[in-house]
Amino acid sequence: MPIEVFWGDPQQTILHAQFGESWTLEEFGAAVETMYDLISQTPHTVHIVNDFSRNRSLPTHLLSVGQHVENHKAINTGISIMVGASVFVRSILQVAKRLYLIDTEIYMANSVEEAHQIIQQHTHTVGVPR
Repeated sequence: MPIEVFWGDPQQTILHAQFGESWTLEEFGAAVETMYDLISQTPHTVHIVNDFSRNRSLPTHLLSVGQHVENHKAINTGISIMVGASVFVRSILQVAKRLYLIDTEIYMANSVEEAHQIIQQHTHTVGVPR
């Protein structure tokens, strides 16, 4: 599966998106819809870990879905952590952050373990998950 979405903890406070080597905009859109459907079914804040460590290529016109991502975000979506993002992915994210993802907190991590540490630090700084 090009993008696999699954819970990262039994409490369902962390949602993982594992990106495969390559994927399409349609597959990305479907993964976003799945993530936000799952998040909206929980009564508390859910943080997202996007794992790009296996990713080798990006679909063209990726920025074109930025507005869709922001407009469909569940109200209880927490922070987003990008794991293993290449320099190119980081550049795309910087542009998307300026254009579309204005209200989204995005962090970078080198591993899933580091992403979970960032979430723990954020939770302890902000307070208990809602």
